[in-house]
Amino acid sequence: KAVVSTQSTGDQWKTLVSHKLSLTSPYPGTEIDRFALEKDQIPWKKKFEDYKPPYFDNENVPHLDPATPVGLKFNHLDEEGIDRTSTVGRFTVMHGFPKNPKGRTGLGGRGNLPRWGPNKMAITVCSRYKEKHHQHTTRSEHSMPGGIVNKDGQPVLEILLLKMDGSNHYVFPQGFLAPNETTRHAHQRVLLDLCFDYSNQVKHLQKPILDAVDGAFKQYKEITKTYMDDSMNTDNAWIEVTVASVHDTDNRMATGFKLGRGVESVEWHAITEKPNLHSNMSLMLKKTLTMLKAYNPYVTDLNMSDQGADAASSSEAKPS
Repeated sequence: KAVVSTQSTGDQWKTLVSHKLSLTSPYPGTEIDRFALEKDQIPWKKKFEDYKPPYFDNENVPHLDPATPVGLKFNHLDEEGIDRTSTVGRFTVMHGFPKNPKGRTGLGGRGNLPRWGPNKMAITVCSRYKEKHHQHTTRSEHSMPGGIVNKDGQPVLEILLLKMDGSNHYVFPQGFLAPNETTRHAHQRVLLDLCFDYSNQVKHLQKPILDAVDGAFKQYKEITKTYMDDSMNTDNAWIEVTVASVHDTDNRMATGFKLGRGVESVEWHAITEKPNLHSNMSLMLKKTLTMLKAYNPYVTDLNMSDQGADAASSSEAKPS
């Protein structure tokens, strides 16, 4: 079997913590436009007396916090086991309202998010190597020793992708953490419920599902914990993610998928081309392919990005 490497570097996830999607209008699922901001108006330290953003709390979302955040213990793990700390560090709370650590977003309230402040999410990138018998290979793909298909001399990965009801984009299994829940448990719970509808299976059918997922999770590794730039973020609520890699070395989760609530499809997707992913999901996939030393259809994008960064660095280094 090919060697699995999941070593990461500190700056791999820089794009995830940018502040671009958090400024986009209209706000998802609404016709609400954010307060327009110039780049220098985003930091909270910049005084901006005319800043009066619209306020939005989606009444159709099952909010898990009170209507007002006043009294919640931000920057702490509270008595109910809710982690209200941020991976970014301590964030400001003004008049009881938490302030997005990345700056203004042009919208107040919780928006579509369930909690005030950081909303902790687990995202699981499940992978396996594509074997020759899974599907017919193309002329540019060949079988490596052990039956693993390669393209351009690198093993081809298959990634577990979902489509949610009403969406045209693929996503990874993802969900918010429950109080007192470890991130590993959250990754496994979300995968079980979304891809196997585990909670709704009778007991004798749950055991083989759990055995298969437990086996795959022997290759579980947390990749990063970080703030995530997302169009659902607001001034007072934002998403922070723990991204994990689960490499199904023994192909334990080959079949038997049962669609969980809100899931339209679950499938193993061979990454020989760029799948139709949300931009944040694309970054996670790119880095996973790099860490597992697999064929990477994004490699041109990554090289251009690196060259651009090097050029910028070189330019900044030149004396004026």
